[in-house]
Amino acid sequence: MSPSVTGRVLAVSPGGRATGIAVIGRRFNLRRFEVIGVRLRGTLREKLALFRDRFDRLIDEERPDLIILERLDGGRRTNDTKEISQTVREVTALQGLPLREASLHDARAALANGQPAVRIAAHRALCQRFPQIAKYTKQPVYSKFYGYTDQYWERSFAALALAVTVGAFTGVGLLPESIPCIALHLGGCPALQGSRALATAPSS
Repeated sequence: MSPSVTGRVLAVSPGGRATGIAVIGRRFNLRRFEVIGVRLRGTLREKLALFRDRFDRLIDEERPDLIILERLDGGRRTNDTKEISQTVREVTALQGLPLREASLHDARAALANGQPAVRIAAHRALCQRFPQIAKYTKQPVYSKFYGYTDQYWERSFAALALAVTVGAFTGVGLLPESIPCIALHLGGCPALQGSRALATAPSS
């Protein structure tokens, strides 16, 4: 990896069949919003090897300064998902990058800003700030990795929620003066306004 500071945050929301990825740049631009899918068939070892290879390449391409990993709650602690999370930890450690594990519920609550239906409100806030992702909420997609489902992009929305909230809170490896204030961009998030890692959005 290059030793230069890129100001990028890479967030991961692990899943047994599809893992959401989001990368935010130093000027709050969305660099990646995607899914790393693994085969529905095959052994767990084969799935993990495929995921590790793709995640390694992703880090090499994006050169992030911080990795954020969704902390799994009780309902998502399947064996496959736990192994994907552990692979993220191992690759991150080998790359010498800082890792933060965080609650998706807390990230969504911050984005929802007190609105009901927290997940939907968080999605709406993200789509307002990043209109290019709104199309992923409109219709189901078919994936050879994940099957026919309208939940295919759910993990990517989860990763993006973590990137724009936890990434700003930590400020690890980032240039604070280059991090826009989330409250300005997402319609006001009082839970985030007290963070000293946040700064007013740059004028250019």
